[in-house]
Amino acid sequence: MMLETVAAAFRDSLAGEGEITLFRIDGMDRTGVPVVQANLIAAGKPATTGYGYGFSAIQAEVGALGELCEEVHVERRVRDTSPVTGSYAALSKQRTVTDPLTLCLPAGSHYTPELVMPWIEARRWPDGAATLVPLEWIAAYPYQMVHGPAQLITPITSGLGAGLDLEHAIAHGIMEALQRDGNVTG
Repeated sequence: MMLETVAAAFRDSLAGEGEITLFRIDGMDRTGVPVVQANLIAAGKPATTGYGYGFSAIQAEVGALGELCEEVHVERRVRDTSPVTGSYAALSKQRTVTDPLTLCLPAGSHYTPELVMPWIEARRWPDGAATLVPLEWIAAYPYQMVHGPAQLITPITSGLGAGLDLEHAIAHGIMEALQRDGNVTG
């Protein structure tokens, strides 16, 4: 698939969400690597920004638009879902639920298995089994938490990934998490 086709598909998937702007920012440094900043400006929301880089301008554009898609598509999913509300203790008696204690809660978290919160169905990889996860682990930003505020973490983009197929998106998500870990521990 031509990268121009991928860029067009990414732009099309954002139609109706706001104004998309792209501009090259590699002229501000001396690395010689094409870098593109993509922005989505939507009324009543903070600007969404993505950065992409590559060996060519189109690779950088695809990367930047992919970053926008990650955030906008997850926002749609969170907004359009009908979350399951309940506690881990109650819900886990009825179906498969991911234990928040396995999700790297912050030190000193007030979590208890009886804490009532919104959950969303997700699919485990690679077996595809359904499991509920706290909705705040899916949102990219606090303002996306339209079904109630996050209670355990600050929603962030770590672990979100876009790709041409599921495996590519998962690999991208893993690399996002590793990049963030390296950024804060180095």
